[in-house]
Amino acid sequence: EAGWAQVMSKYARFAPTHCGYPEGLTVAAAERYDKLLPGFKQWFASVDGFGEYQRSFFVNYGGYFDCYSEEHALVYTQLHREFSSQLEQAIDGWLKTHDLCEDDLGSMLEQARLRGDGEGDAAVGALLGMLDYQPWIGNIFVLKRLSDEAFAAAAASSPGTEATPPLSLRVAVPEGVQPGQEVQVSTPDGQLLVVVVPEGCHTGFEFDVAYVPQVVAS
Repeated sequence: EAGWAQVMSKYARFAPTHCGYPEGLTVAAAERYDKLLPGFKQWFASVDGFGEYQRSFFVNYGGYFDCYSEEHALVYTQLHREFSSQLEQAIDGWLKTHDLCEDDLGSMLEQARLRGDGEGDAAVGALLGMLDYQPWIGNIFVLKRLSDEAFAAAAASSPGTEATPPLSLRVAVPEGVQPGQEVQVSTPDGQLLVVVVPEGCHTGFEFDVAYVPQVVAS
């Protein structure tokens, strides 16, 4: 655990506990970040953004996050590693889509703080703070509830449509892979998932992975 936990994510420095913001903004840059922050917050929670991964994550592991249990402490550290890896990759993708870099993200968050956007600073700051384990374990149970509420609201706002039900995929543990390690699996619809091998599963064992199938527009 200590080997990887000490490696801070490149984005964790922008969390409130690290305060690694770039200095100095032009008026034009400040206005640009003011416009981008709401979109970033929406992307984080939306079905089309990181919210889709959150849903799959909680479909797979939601049973661990109904309430904290000390007996699952090792599992929590393993799941944090998976969650933070996917989160960092997702942020990379969002920044690339908007032609932004890491420092742009830091400037955007600093702008929210200077503007007194308490909600925005708390929401995004908590997001990035969760790249570190202690803030993550302190917030993941609330995030599960908020994620459930967001998908319920999305379904309610679209009369006549229902959320796509999750499917199950049977995965065999590859040779040499131990419980707690990550493996990449492909779903029948072409998605690549990174999952943690459960405790007690060794080479040759099989376990089920739940995933949300992609919806193909007709």
